[in-house]
Amino acid sequence: MPFQEHPDYTAALASNPAARRSRIEVHARGTQFSGERGYPKGSPSPDPATYMTDDELIAKFRHNVDGAVSDADADAVIEAVYDLENVDDISTILNRLQPNSVG
Repeated sequence: MPFQEHPDYTAALASNPAARRSRIEVHARGTQFSGERGYPKGSPSPDPATYMTDDELIAKFRHNVDGAVSDADADAVIEAVYDLENVDDISTILNRLQPNSVG
C-alpha cells in the first residue's frame, strides 16, 4: 500500500503544530491491524502516552549519535545534561558532541 497522509493531518497541524496525526495499517495473517496517534512520541501534548521516559530519551539520543561520537562521550553528555545545574561551562558538553572517528 502506498504512503497516504492521514486525512486530519493538515487540520490538526493548523490547530496545534505539535499535533501531527499519524496512522499505520498492517495486513498480516489475513487480518488488518491499525494504530493511530495524534502526537509523535516525545512531543509536548496533553496525551500522557506520548511522554518519553528517561530511558526512552537516552536510547533515542544514543541512536542519534551512534557512529558520530564515542560511547564514552555519549555517556558524559547524558550525565552532564541530567546534572545540568552543576555544569560550570556548557562548552564541555558541546565539545563532547564534536564528530570523531568512531570505530
